[in-house]
Amino acid sequence: MLNINSLLEKQGLKLEELNSAERETLDKWSQAWQRQEITPEKIRDMLVMLIEGVQKELADVRESTSFWSFLFNRHKDIFLKARLKNYLMLKDFMTGPERARKFIEQNLKNINKK
Repeated sequence: MLNINSLLEKQGLKLEELNSAERETLDKWSQAWQRQEITPEKIRDMLVMLIEGVQKELADVRESTSFWSFLFNRHKDIFLKARLKNYLMLKDFMTGPERARKFIEQNLKNINKK
């Protein structure tokens, strides 16, 4: 059985450091591991949920009213954008073969029409 805490420690993370969306996703992954039901489709679905969570957080970043809020919001904005970019790259990686297959199928259909 997988120990989530040991996996997090290997990455230098603690459960308390994760935000609510990340904890929820980790919990779902943990439940799936216990049932041995992790599939590429489920991972893609979870990545979509994580992407939507980061997008919501980015939409909530407010304009700064003071120097300190400017610094805090700037760092938060940068970190959220970095997380979003990572999630989008993972999603592209997961959907790449499927998109390539569809592209090839479409091109083969076009060849048959000629």
